Amino acid sequence: MEFTVLEMVAVLVAIGFAIGVVYFVRVTKQVRKTAAELEQTLRRVAELTPAAQRLLANGESELEELRRLTQQTSQVAGHVNAITGEASAATLQLLRGLEHNVLDRVSAVAAGARAGFAALRHGNGRDDYAYDSSRAAEDYHDTTAYEEERMEGRE
Repeated sequence: MEFTVLEMVAVLVAIGFAIGVVYFVRVTKQVRKTAAELEQTLRRVAELTPAAQRLLANGESELEELRRLTQQTSQVAGHVNAITGEASAATLQLLRGLEHNVLDRVSAVAAGARAGFAALRHGNGRDDYAYDSSRAAEDYHDTTAYEEERMEGRE
């Protein structure tokens, strides 16, 4: 059996065509499988999108709440700083009074207690007696005058 060149070419073309059809079928199956997975992924993304949007909205509201709390904390810190400054001024006035022997220990304790209670009242938000450094100076001068009168009465 002798094959001619034309028959050999026809057999090779037929084999090549058969192999091409097999690969084409395999590629077509893979493309269908990929398309089905892509469709499933798109459905899943469509399902998750509203949840993600709600999560983002909740995150934004929580962030806004955190900003508000941070601002309030800063205000409280400023208020504490002001109270500390007022207490320092009152303490300085007391120390100056003790250094000049104008105040005896009892009046120093009373003035300190007044300053402390005033700072606490101011710190609790009660403004019926807002203690400030000008008031501390008035208290110092009032106490000094009282002590001088009292000391003159002893002599």
